[in-house]
Amino acid sequence: MRVDELIQHKVSESVVAKLKEFGYETLTSAQEAAIKEGLFEGKNLLINAPTNTGKTFIGELAALNASQRLSRKRSFFLVPLKALADQMFQDFNKKYGKWGIKIAISTSDHYENDVDLPSYDIVISTYEKINGLIIKQPEITQGIGLIVVDEIQHVGDNTRGIALEMLLTRLRVFSPEIQIIGLSATVSNAKSLADWLGCTLVEITKRDVELREGILYTGSEPLEFRKTNLEKGDFIYKEYNSSIVGVEKKLDLNLIDKIVEQCKTDVYTSQALPRILKR
Repeated sequence: MRVDELIQHKVSESVVAKLKEFGYETLTSAQEAAIKEGLFEGKNLLINAPTNTGKTFIGELAALNASQRLSRKRSFFLVPLKALADQMFQDFNKKYGKWGIKIAISTSDHYENDVDLPSYDIVISTYEKINGLIIKQPEITQGIGLIVVDEIQHVGDNTRGIALEMLLTRLRVFSPEIQIIGLSATVSNAKSLADWLGCTLVEITKRDVELREGILYTGSEPLEFRKTNLEKGDFIYKEYNSSIVGVEKKLDLNLIDKIVEQCKTDVYTSQALPRILKR
């Protein structure tokens, strides 16, 4: 699906124009599937897809569209760790702050905006922090149109899951009008979780860009592997989608300067580093 086609799904032309300014031309299969299942229609969705398939951007699209509608609604992004909240806050400010979209962060380290959260378009927080805020200030849910829960598989965690389960239960019972989008790459009981949340399950099993995972041979002596003579710097890999096992000769990317050099020669630099580091 091309970014231009988002207009057919009632996404504002201003959002489409801004996305194109960033260089977005096409969407991933996970993003396209979420849109077709009602992302822009307020439907609850559970996205279960491999890493680096654009899951976070699904939530961003919904939040951007909600912030540009006449009935402007606030969006919350919930993450499991304060460090992730800090990183997302910086990324969102860099990308969307200049659009006039007001972005706040609320964690145990950041409470300066807590009394004024309703005035922000996008709020980034941790599970525990937003759960505590809603208990103390239930009126905070007024005006919320969307909650995106990153790493939603933590609901099954023995220690972290309690706060997230309480939060999701409270939202479903007392604020059923709020759209919930759960994101995960590792949830094992996706269908059961989707049913409990009242979500439509969007499950993607393949990556748009093939990922090779494996090991780099650093031995000083040649070694035979599946009729291939391995030498120092060869990369033995397995492809995510096809499960093909092979050898890439003379990759030799075990040094950071070589990783940086490889990224500089990759047309898609932003996608190159995660791919190379996985190797």
